[in-house]
Amino acid sequence: MWNKVIFITVVLLFFKIGPVLGQELKVNKVIMVETDIAARENKILDANGNASAIIKARLVLKDIRFSSDLGIIKTEEKNGEIWLWVPPGTKKISIVTGWNDTINVNTPYPLEEYSVCIVLFTLINNNEPEIIDMPSISFVTKPPGAGIFINEMYQGISPLKFSMLPDSFSYRIILNRYYPVSGKDILSSEPRELNFRLKSQNRLYLQVNSDMILPYRRNIGFSAGIIGTTGLYFSCSLPVKNAEPEVTISSEYGNSNFDSYYLSNEGTQPYLLRHTYAVLGATRYIYGNFIVMCGIAYGRTDFYQTFKAVSFFNDIPDRQIIALREDLTKAATGFDISIAYWIKKKIVLSINNTSFISDVVIRDIFGVYERTRKGLYISDLRIGIGYSF
Repeated sequence: MWNKVIFITVVLLFFKIGPVLGQELKVNKVIMVETDIAARENKILDANGNASAIIKARLVLKDIRFSSDLGIIKTEEKNGEIWLWVPPGTKKISIVTGWNDTINVNTPYPLEEYSVCIVLFTLINNNEPEIIDMPSISFVTKPPGAGIFINEMYQGISPLKFSMLPDSFSYRIILNRYYPVSGKDILSSEPRELNFRLKSQNRLYLQVNSDMILPYRRNIGFSAGIIGTTGLYFSCSLPVKNAEPEVTISSEYGNSNFDSYYLSNEGTQPYLLRHTYAVLGATRYIYGNFIVMCGIAYGRTDFYQTFKAVSFFNDIPDRQIIALREDLTKAATGFDISIAYWIKKKIVLSINNTSFISDVVIRDIFGVYERTRKGLYISDLRIGIGYSF
């Protein structure tokens, strides 16, 4: 009787333990992933207040126990991986399987705060090796740098490659100033690569601007361009009124004949009369809805220069004569910089400044020789309002 019971017990144990005895778990690869920010996104502090590192064990087995040389703060299964939060300085973890095999894994170097280490395993079953490394999936975006979410769980920044269990999944791709992309897909046992060309949120805009300060409050400008991560704009400014009125020769006795006067050869420095220019440049977001615009300006600046009219006759005092004007024209290049704010992706408010340095000649009335040259700095400050569509 007892012999029969012992025989049945041995047979049952054989069928229960036999498949296990044919299995062996080995470490396939240990990878330090510097671009993985899972430890930052899932921050946990150790007993000393330091940010922990994460070890991701990629294996699908039951009855697995983990330990490390510095202890384990937290263990959690995430998307087919077992995440171990460990203190910084951890060098080794140990895995105890359900058949009481112990595997020691050494990291390439002591783990630092926020670092991520991935451990891949090989399962040897009946002497046939089977990689317990789940199929990989890659996300590639143009432009790169987009955040990748799988099943609403953040995975990293594109271009990104990681592994997960074969199954259906949802994804979401987010990049600032680009429209988000979301969808569903299925991962089979084969590696998969998904490519996305993200659509920019760039918008066209039109704007009218006007000069803010005297003596330049004589110009009105128009701008048009593209607002976005990197856009273009064109701007022009046109005079609506000269900065100074016309100057004539006159006296308290009324207008006089030019033959009664001669002009001295001493001219004053040039004064701004009017200026016209165009700007071509680029736009770029700097913070929130604030946008900076920078461009090169080219235009024509008109100056006037005055000369003293002196009477031939002593009965008409010199002090009662107003100067005679001569116009000068100078082409120059300049620099334009603007700060704009985009209100609800519709209204564009901006402050623009366009500056020129014109090398103007101060000469005598006869134009015989150049007396000197003077670099005149012109700064045109404008405010503008526009609409994007």
